[in-house]
Amino acid sequence: MQKKIILFYAPFIARSRDTESVMLSLLDKKFEVYFLSQQPAEDLVEYLSSKGIRAYGTSTTNVKNKYLKLFISIMNLIIFCWKYKINIVYSHLDSANFTAVFAQYLVMAKIYLVRHYVNEHEINGLETSIYYKCIRTLGLRHIVVSEKAKTFMIEKDGVSSSKIQKIKLAYDFLLYPAPEKEQVKKIRNNFSSDIILLSVMRLVELKRPLILIDIVIKLIDCGIEPTALILGDGPLRDQMQKEINKYCLNKHIFLLGHNNNVMDYYGAADVLIHPSVSESSCVVTKEAALVCCPVIVCKHVGDFEEYIEHEKNGFLIEKDKFTNECVDIIMHYMDKKESLNKIGANLKPIVSKMFAIEEVIDDYLRQIEAY
Repeated sequence: MQKKIILFYAPFIARSRDTESVMLSLLDKKFEVYFLSQQPAEDLVEYLSSKGIRAYGTSTTNVKNKYLKLFISIMNLIIFCWKYKINIVYSHLDSANFTAVFAQYLVMAKIYLVRHYVNEHEINGLETSIYYKCIRTLGLRHIVVSEKAKTFMIEKDGVSSSKIQKIKLAYDFLLYPAPEKEQVKKIRNNFSSDIILLSVMRLVELKRPLILIDIVIKLIDCGIEPTALILGDGPLRDQMQKEINKYCLNKHIFLLGHNNNVMDYYGAADVLIHPSVSESSCVVTKEAALVCCPVIVCKHVGDFEEYIEHEKNGFLIEKDKFTNECVDIIMHYMDKKESLNKIGANLKPIVSKMFAIEEVIDDYLRQIEAY
């Protein structure tokens, strides 16, 4: 049987280790694997090319008219598919999916639209927008990364279950560097305090980064000297900095932006705090699990309850009581760091097995073989 030619299409400019893991696994199985970004993505293209993936970038930044920009993006994808005789396309994230949903009718390739969220568009009041309507109604094949997302698409978006397949996020965990001991030590020395809290997130409403400020204030009121390190950026950054200045928390909360050595920060932190109410299958908690950093997350969000058990390998708390319950957990374990570390360590083997590329790749192989 002739090996299929597979394209991964996305707006990525930085590494996405779950997507990267699938690409490399398929490459290892002797498939011809391409990657096409909607952006120039020079560094990413160079890195993927060095691994044997045929990677390319595109650009429409100089095009001001949004309809012309969409048309060019659609044509770029169509021409690429025909030029390289692509058999299957995995399109990731909605900006790519919006392009791919139109291109799917003009190529021989089967196009799968991969959805990485559950109800973010509904929470933002965008469920009736043309953008989302086109993706969910015109899409012929969808992949979701959690059962919750599949249920939402069927019950709320009205997509036929026959068009949806759940395939978990998958990782070659060897792609993640181990924390460097010297860097971990340096971080802990630079931010000396009673406890180091870490959050890794986009600074947007649905991730609720402002909750970190409330948590720090309450801990200080309880006589604790915390440090909160926040990695990530977004539209709420300026508002957060104003709140930090307002409450004189500059010695307690640090907005560190994007960081290339995030694993060192997981290694240095005492606990990861993730108050997000919009996830499908969270990458951050899996990264934290790799270095045994305990996690505090919301109940009934994404797939957390598929692999996290409260007080056994992490903490699941109520969305609307997150601040108080989070403070209670931190206070309870302040003098029980060994127990807290054990809880963090308990998550690693579960994540390492459940989301390993070896456990998931067969789902992709069945799709490819069915072409």
